[in-house]
Amino acid sequence: MTSLHSAAPDRFLQTRFASLLRSAARVLGGSLTVWSEQLHVILSAPRSAAGPPDAALSDVVSRAAAHHTTISGRDAAGGELRAVPVRTRGGLAAILAWSQTTNQASRGTPPESPPQAVEVFLEDLARVLGQHLELLRQNHSMVDALADSRSRVDLLHRITERLAHSPDLRGTLEFILEECRRTTGSDAALLSLPGRRWLLLAPRRNSRRRPEWFDETLARRLGEHLRDRVRPRRAEPLVTQAKATAILRAPLSLPMPAQLAYALLPPRGHSAGLLCLVRADARPFGAGEMGLIESLAEQLKLALRAGGFQQNHEAFLLSTVRALVSTIEAKDHYTSGHSTRVHLLSMLLGKELGLTTTELESLKWASLLHDVGKIGMPESILNKPGRLTREEYDIVKQHPQRGYQVLSHIRQLQDASQAVLLHHERYAGGGYPLGIAGEGIPRAARIIAVADTFDALTSRRPYRQPRGEDEALDEIRRVRGSQLDPEVVDSLDRILPFLRENLVIMEAESQPA
Repeated sequence: MTSLHSAAPDRFLQTRFASLLRSAARVLGGSLTVWSEQLHVILSAPRSAAGPPDAALSDVVSRAAAHHTTISGRDAAGGELRAVPVRTRGGLAAILAWSQTTNQASRGTPPESPPQAVEVFLEDLARVLGQHLELLRQNHSMVDALADSRSRVDLLHRITERLAHSPDLRGTLEFILEECRRTTGSDAALLSLPGRRWLLLAPRRNSRRRPEWFDETLARRLGEHLRDRVRPRRAEPLVTQAKATAILRAPLSLPMPAQLAYALLPPRGHSAGLLCLVRADARPFGAGEMGLIESLAEQLKLALRAGGFQQNHEAFLLSTVRALVSTIEAKDHYTSGHSTRVHLLSMLLGKELGLTTTELESLKWASLLHDVGKIGMPESILNKPGRLTREEYDIVKQHPQRGYQVLSHIRQLQDASQAVLLHHERYAGGGYPLGIAGEGIPRAARIIAVADTFDALTSRRPYRQPRGEDEALDEIRRVRGSQLDPEVVDSLDRILPFLRENLVIMEAESQPA
């Protein structure tokens, strides 16, 4: 219950019981005061009794609060004192105190009542006060529970929205973990999945609440010990919490107690996933927090199932794409491995430029399939040893539109189809098929254009020998800003040392198994 010296219970007592307390004081012929459990006077009747409390009265109230029982006594002038505990289901809530001095009796106050009758009356009054304070406590609890339920519903709604619209499984798992850590006030959230590394989230290092000794290395050690100790059992509850030492039963040297809560996720074979929350202190997780952890564990299960379906679907789509790429390169043996090399270089450039996960996903498909429109083109043109005639070149220039027509009907590849359509546009304008320029060209298309140009220059063609990386980069710098996006060209310049070290690996990756 909210303590009685806080504003809401004070106002509640002053508003609801001031009149009743004044009437009771007149009946008993003395003064009544309501004290908080912290021995703070909340309410007095009559108002003239609101001055500093008598030392003897304070002593009687203190003893009643300490022993949770009715205490009687007398003040220095011989007046009677009595203090009665006010209880709720949560324990002591207040103390009701009565005092009648000899001065009050001499001013014509009602005759002194029998001590037994006074005690019964005070206990009945204390019981009424306790019942009302219990109702107030329950009301606060219901309000808090309602607010907690509302917050939980909002959180689960946000997670559901993310599950529905985000294809990024790792990003979704990290989002759920961070929400779980934040809403439970934990110092770290850890997720262990069979065959995968730990995902770990912890507050920033300058967090004021986290002790200095608690860091990500220690949190990971705690989680790994827990994973080694916990085995799924039928009788085990979904969510468990206890002190770290009680759960781990391992000699971990901790400067102070740590509290763990964990939930088992569906096992794969003989191993199960594990969600673990770590608190770097002795505070146990509350019932509401445990319920939230259970709900979020269910969301993790759903995300993992959805991710499994998504991965299976992507694997099927990727195998289909690779079959298309193989078909293209079977027709044009001079460019064998070209699509894969352009894909690898495009992804390096995309990461160097800081593309989002969604943008990288679109770039992945577009870079692999940028030449898919060459399917159906005459092999006599694709493999011609000399330069193409104007008519032949016009046929080749149709491949971006043909690729777009193939891919735009596939829902997962609609964004990628735009980059395939426009990867031969020129940054300053004048490219094909639409002649657009600058930022009007999708970023993925501008990246593919640079990767495509670099690989074309460094690969053997029927009409020329391959150029070295430095010579190819000089040529790309020459058309920087006219044909190619300057920002992407600069990114290529930055990663060229890495390319030199890994071109052999990229070449091997681009060859058929």
